Amino acid sequence: MKVTLKDHSARDRKPPPSPPPTLVIPPPEERKNGLKVKHIPPTTTAADLASQCPSGSPPTASGASTTNATVTPPPRSSKESKRPPLPDWVSGAVLNQSEPELPDELVGGVLHKGAKMVIGGGSKTGKTWLLIDLALSVSSGTPWLGLNCRPGIVVYLNFEIQAGFFHSRLLQVADAKNVGLGEDLLIWNLRGFARPAAELFAEVQERVAGRDIAMIICDPIYKLALGGDENSAGEVAVLLNEFEILATSTGAAVVFAAHFAKGDALLKSSIDRISGSGVFARDPDAILTMTGTQEEGVFNVESTLRNCRALPTFAVRWSFPLLVPEAMKPVAEKPGKRVLTEKDFLDALPALDIENPLRSMMSMAELEDALTKAKAPKAGAAGMRERLFREDKIHNFKAPGRGGKEMVGRIEIRELLKLKEAQENEIPGEGKDVIP
Repeated sequence: MKVTLKDHSARDRKPPPSPPPTLVIPPPEERKNGLKVKHIPPTTTAADLASQCPSGSPPTASGASTTNATVTPPPRSSKESKRPPLPDWVSGAVLNQSEPELPDELVGGVLHKGAKMVIGGGSKTGKTWLLIDLALSVSSGTPWLGLNCRPGIVVYLNFEIQAGFFHSRLLQVADAKNVGLGEDLLIWNLRGFARPAAELFAEVQERVAGRDIAMIICDPIYKLALGGDENSAGEVAVLLNEFEILATSTGAAVVFAAHFAKGDALLKSSIDRISGSGVFARDPDAILTMTGTQEEGVFNVESTLRNCRALPTFAVRWSFPLLVPEAMKPVAEKPGKRVLTEKDFLDALPALDIENPLRSMMSMAELEDALTKAKAPKAGAAGMRERLFREDKIHNFKAPGRGGKEMVGRIEIRELLKLKEAQENEIPGEGKDVIP
């Protein structure tokens, strides 16, 4: 019998059965330091993680099976990015091979470009007239209060006086000084155009861009506060920081006027006479105060300077529309009242106690009692302490065991305290007993 084999075509062939699927069980989540940690299989590549990246381009890596992927974070957007870039560090070795580059001196012995100056005085004492005199002196290169001025461009921001009256004052002062109103004097009359200091100064920077500005005068400063509290150190510091940004960005000296607080100005240290927060006295590089005397129309000018040696006190007399310097003389005392002097303050401090230097220190309350017993005025003692401490004439610190109160004493105490501390911390050497 003949058997015929049937030809099976490929379409009739059944594929081999597929292997059963492998069940993949993900590893359990663990907790590390209170956070869930998810395990990633060791064969996962950077490309496998691409779909898991929340943002940015997928990470790539060569040898992905053994290379850790790094996701580049998106660029940060912060307020700092809008500010000017910070300057580079400078090493001492570089500074040692060069001479200091000092800014130009605008007012001899008082003010440099890029610095800040405040002129303090009582109400209606002619501070605006004095600032107009300063603006004309710098723009024309003529003396101001007997001090030589370097010529340069001056911008005057007038916030208070109507434009016509301000123009009249300019002409009066220019005629008295025998100078003209030239191209180097720029006036911006802003009465009735109140703006925050940051916004206004940004406009000033745009207008003077590319020009070598020597000085910017803001008169008066309270118009920039826009209802702020001049007694708040924080608010005043923010305002004065805007002045500093203006000075740094333009390279110009920034000058403004401030009024005295109520009360007898002569009973306070010169830098404490300005009304409001003490930041007014600490922040500017130059402080000039005009204090009235017994003689009508005569003021004594005192200086507190950061970059220059303080000027001797001198008097100025009104010779309208100018304040004309007179012979230098000390601040006049009013009849029946004494002004706290440096000698009064130092004489009230305890004598040195070499064995126990801390006994040579006293609190401010104790110092005021000592001044009263010595029949010396205690008003202005706090301001006197700050000034003498800055001038390195007294020692001031918080003593342990006195409730954290600030203590004050003679300058020699500082070395005694250092010596005592060194003796207490002395390490035993050869020939000395060592207690185990």
